[in-house]
Amino acid sequence: MTNILFCYAREYPTMCYRQGMHEILAPLLFILHCDHQALLHTKELDFVSEIIDEALNERYFEEDSYVMFEKVMAAIQGSYHINDLTPSSTGYFPTQMSPTHSPISENQVLTQLEWIKEKLFAPNDPELFQHLVKLDISLPLFGIRWLRLLFGREFPLQDLLVLWDAIFSEGTKFHLVNYIVVAMLKAIRHQLLSSDYTDCLTLLMHYPTIMDISYIIDTALHLKDPKAFSKPTMTPFPQFPSPSHPEGRIIKETNKPPDKGKKPLRIPNSTSQVNLRTKKTSKQTLGRNAQANMSVSDSLVIDGYRLDDPALVRGELQHAHAVMSLCRLKLAQYYSVLEKYISEDNIPAQQALTGIHEVNIKLSKTISVIEVKTYPFMHEESN
Repeated sequence: MTNILFCYAREYPTMCYRQGMHEILAPLLFILHCDHQALLHTKELDFVSEIIDEALNERYFEEDSYVMFEKVMAAIQGSYHINDLTPSSTGYFPTQMSPTHSPISENQVLTQLEWIKEKLFAPNDPELFQHLVKLDISLPLFGIRWLRLLFGREFPLQDLLVLWDAIFSEGTKFHLVNYIVVAMLKAIRHQLLSSDYTDCLTLLMHYPTIMDISYIIDTALHLKDPKAFSKPTMTPFPQFPSPSHPEGRIIKETNKPPDKGKKPLRIPNSTSQVNLRTKKTSKQTLGRNAQANMSVSDSLVIDGYRLDDPALVRGELQHAHAVMSLCRLKLAQYYSVLEKYISEDNIPAQQALTGIHEVNIKLSKTISVIEVKTYPFMHEESN
């Protein structure tokens, strides 16, 4: 990273290094590193063409990273460049400027934000625009960081990479960035409209990471070209559970009366289950003598299973996964119905809809984490 930034500063002395450039470079380094690792893994399993092998040659990692960084900076240099303010031959910027030049009027990023405000934001959402004007919250307060870091601090890395894909695919000038700023504001408009100065600024400086990146991208594309891209709804929840899929069904439970002479099941609370699972337990056989010597109380044994038994844990995970999947599906259905009949003027109802959307997004991410981290365990066949 240091070598790349140093070479860039030498090749572009009028830009040199400015704060935030390393945060543009870091995701590019990450992506190239992942590509190289994927190539090594693929080589172990299958044949790789010479073109792919050469394109992802690890020997040129630094060179490839530099070229990519150079292209990105060419598109966003206006967010960093200040006219008539250039570094000295030693790389330092002057501490004072001539009184005949105003840094505010000459700063290109402020000009860009002013255009976004007048041409995009105010016409598309006048109510939210007036609300921020009333609170004296200007776009530069948060917009400078959004543009200079290309939204790098507003979204988790995985969401940021998806957003950058959309930006890069729209051309080398990154015009979509202007519309993404407005889309991000519209995505949290109901929270902003119901907030005071402090809460609004907190939302804008610490953008909610729970927002669906697909919705923001779709909104930006619609604002840029309404004829080509329809207005999105806040229900972009992919991979809903299918009723015909085993994982999409809820495990049916029947309340059977206990057999004669058999005590009812005693279900301990969830806290004791979690505490038990976090403790390391030694392997013990299921023989009669081993059970007699176990220190676990009778209340922690259910129908012949210990609470830390893999089969029991697997069943609970499958059940929790199915319940969360069903909840996610039903919330999406409720949202799509309510959205048709609730007007945008009904702020409390719109806030409730936003809450439903956020809960659904949270469920989607939680389900994805469970599927990634526990897939082998959940689908392991019992011996």
